[in-house]
Amino acid sequence: MTHQFPTLTTEKKKELHEIALRIVAPGKGILAADESVGSMGKRLNQIGVENTEENRRLYRQVLFSADDRIDSCIGGVIFFHETLYQTSDDGVPFVKMIKDKGITIGIKVDKGVVPLPGTNGETTTQGLDGLSERCAQYKKDGADFAKWRCVMKISDTAPSQLCITENANVLARYASICQQHGIVPIVEPEILPDGDHDLKRCQFVTERVLAAVYKAMFDHHVYLEGTLLKPNMVTPGHACPTKYSAEEVAMATVTALRRTVPPAVTGITFLSGGQSEEEASVHLNAINNCPLVKPWSLTFSFGRALQASALKTWRGHKENQSAATEEFIKRAEINSLASQGKYSGERDISGATGLSHYLAVNGEEVRVQVERHALIVLSTRGRVTRRSLFTSARLFLDMSGVIRGPAGSNDCRIYVGNLPPDIRTKDVEDVFYKYGAIRDIDLKNRRGGPPFAFVEFEDPRDAEDAVYARDGYDYDGYRLRVEFPRSGRGMGRGGFGGAPRGRYGPPSRRSEYRVIVSGLPPSGSWQDLKDHMREAGDVCYADVFRDGTGVVEFVRKEDMTYAVRKLDNTKFRSHEGETSYIRVKVDGPRSPSYGRSSIPPGTAAPALAPKPSAHCCCVVLWVWDGGESRWMPAHWNQFRMKIG
Repeated sequence: MTHQFPTLTTEKKKELHEIALRIVAPGKGILAADESVGSMGKRLNQIGVENTEENRRLYRQVLFSADDRIDSCIGGVIFFHETLYQTSDDGVPFVKMIKDKGITIGIKVDKGVVPLPGTNGETTTQGLDGLSERCAQYKKDGADFAKWRCVMKISDTAPSQLCITENANVLARYASICQQHGIVPIVEPEILPDGDHDLKRCQFVTERVLAAVYKAMFDHHVYLEGTLLKPNMVTPGHACPTKYSAEEVAMATVTALRRTVPPAVTGITFLSGGQSEEEASVHLNAINNCPLVKPWSLTFSFGRALQASALKTWRGHKENQSAATEEFIKRAEINSLASQGKYSGERDISGATGLSHYLAVNGEEVRVQVERHALIVLSTRGRVTRRSLFTSARLFLDMSGVIRGPAGSNDCRIYVGNLPPDIRTKDVEDVFYKYGAIRDIDLKNRRGGPPFAFVEFEDPRDAEDAVYARDGYDYDGYRLRVEFPRSGRGMGRGGFGGAPRGRYGPPSRRSEYRVIVSGLPPSGSWQDLKDHMREAGDVCYADVFRDGTGVVEFVRKEDMTYAVRKLDNTKFRSHEGETSYIRVKVDGPRSPSYGRSSIPPGTAAPALAPKPSAHCCCVVLWVWDGGESRWMPAHWNQFRMKIG
């Protein structure tokens, strides 16, 4: 039996699909500037600005006055009802300012959440009454897409099936009404990150919710090609004790989407969900580099993650408008890169910016704070030398993942270690050929040393896939070590290339069982050093410096002791054939202590940092170099010191 229901005309379907494609064109995402009066009040209160209509207009003007650089980054802007009818200082309507840049106008159409009876504190979203009339008017006023947000939480009993079904049906009814008026609906079923749930639990709930949403969309005859989805990324709860890498978040997110979202959906525009600006960008970048097939455009629909720096810079002062706009443009350009999997910028300390941390320096306690462009020492207890303070702070930045150089030119090249002694080049090829075209295999099977190889692919994405899939792979009883060469992806010899640069490479572990190696030949690489020292045991970290020294860290103390006893004054051979006799000694009080850089040149004998007692010192140890996109050590005479 044929069921009759209102259908969209071919022309209207084409219009909807073209609007959706325009919004999520390559490199473009959405600026969510649809904060309600109440939400905007909370933002303005953070910077000490009164929540008035004029101040809200002035702040939106900061964002909308961005120059043409924004055209290639932003495909759509979501307006709040109030903002849709506001103008700039020059009397130009905000809608015209945005449309003149070729950016599509959107509008928030829901009326906020209300309690859902029969549940334990869960909600649904109101606003369906009169929605058809509002959509008709918004279309006349220049809006081509809309947004509707439903909210769910994770707990022992939530989200309930009633909550999921109700919100899914509300979203589907909204989407159907929008499409009747030529407006592309953005469907936003947000799962809040509140709570202590882990990544697996969030993935499970996300899959349940999205499956229900698309079942409802089918039941309401929604034209999927004329829609966009705005989901949360799959992340652990804010109170979850387990920390997950960006790659783990990406894999969980893409897996959940692949299991529930039809390929017909034009694009997926992620919300930031309370993440910091940098964290949201890093996760978006990892999602776009996930090796799984992704049939949709995966981009951003960020509010706070695009605006936080701009808001902080503006602070309600007209003279700050230009600088604040530049901050917004910077974040837009970063997220444009992330939406294409090309972002390789700085990394936050897991949201620790602005928070204080305690370091142990020679048995004394030092309190430091990470700001956006500097690591600052706030106070110390006891007397510590500048050298030990410098080294400990450097190690803190390193281990926290803050130091991250730009991607190098060797993204196609990977290192393969722990190979069996009788390995052949053809065997290596057999392990990796399935991941893409191989340009070269350089097998190093040195007499008396463990064999290793460098495999170079034609495409860096194939190299990423190979690292992700083959690291830890059991080959003929040998557990392969597959990673990106640190000296290639990072800053090179003696630079800040300690942490693996591959987006799916295993993170470097760090250990207190550290030895200092001197006398290395000029061509000796960190990988050469690591392979040489593996004769003593399990090496978890190695790096080399321009002065022919290096640092090696072992998993076990006995391995460190054995290395000093057996490998001191032994012959070392680099991958280029250079040889030298090296010295190995434990990194202790009498040895120079290394992170992955040495003390800046020209430093005099170590002097004492101020003894604060009741005072507070402010010493900038490391500063972020925007031009070089990396953390740089501050020279001692550049320190800013204030005694309280």
